[in-house]
Amino acid sequence: MNNETMGNVPVNVAAKVLKMDSQTVRLLIQQNLVPWGICFKRKGSHKFTYLICSLVHLVALHTLYKF
Repeated sequence: MNNETMGNVPVNVAAKVLKMDSQTVRLLIQQNLVPWGICFKRKGSHKFTYLICSLVHLVALHTLYKF
């Protein structure tokens, strides 16, 4: 398994898979409209850090929480 299936997925990779632009993915995550990603700002920073779950994590979460 590669990095995209095992861990955090970069925004540009998620956007490509979802067939949308990177900014749309960022906005969806910032507005809490998707269950597969979160973002946050570190203290003193003006930029968001994005954490996007891989397919492996989504399957595990679905199994545990039935969302």
